[in-house]
Amino acid sequence: MRPTVFVIHEPTFPDGGRMVDLRPASVHGNVEFILPAGRPPVDPEASLPQIRTALAKFTAQDFIVLLGELDLVAAAAVIASRASGGPVNFLKWDRRAGHYTPIRTNP
Repeated sequence: MRPTVFVIHEPTFPDGGRMVDLRPASVHGNVEFILPAGRPPVDPEASLPQIRTALAKFTAQDFIVLLGELDLVAAAAVIASRASGGPVNFLKWDRRAGHYTPIRTNP
């Protein structure tokens, strides 16, 4: 089974166009958006139930893309770590190389 690449919040331009090309992330697994496009809720607490539900299936082979609201990414990392029993992998965009670089952790 292919890993899942979780994107916490689907990024968009104010006119509705996609801000970031996430196709290169699909090299690492199936891309799944947790929160829909648009502005995230002002209160991050309102997003936590959706994040918890989506990441309940997070495994040590999956990834979180380091993109978007930092408070939501941080909360997602904690939730993912609990689901995987510790390890959380991230994908960081490398602008010079033009691809996502995996960052593997095992707290």
